[in-house]
Amino acid sequence: GEPAERAAPVTRLGLGWPGGVPDGGRHGFTPAHRAALEAALPGMAERIAAALDDDPRQSHDGSPRRVLVLGFEELMYAPLRLGTALEAALGTDTEVR
Repeated sequence: GEPAERAAPVTRLGLGWPGGVPDGGRHGFTPAHRAALEAALPGMAERIAAALDDDPRQSHDGSPRRVLVLGFEELMYAPLRLGTALEAALGTDTEVR
């Protein structure tokens, strides 16, 4: 059969997570947290999109084929919103799990 594709290298990014916004919902997530996250989402998505531009496994037009955003049960709101912002920034399919 076909040789398996090599996994992409892991890259850690500074997303610019808004100060004072929890990264999990264990201790609550207020309307003020939501507003701060919403304001920061476009910038965070742009930073991820810029990092994905360097992936050699892109589609013919240079955009990533698809993006998978992984979340965790305590607060799926942030991964869902980030996935939506990434889809808008990249113009490509984004799946959140």
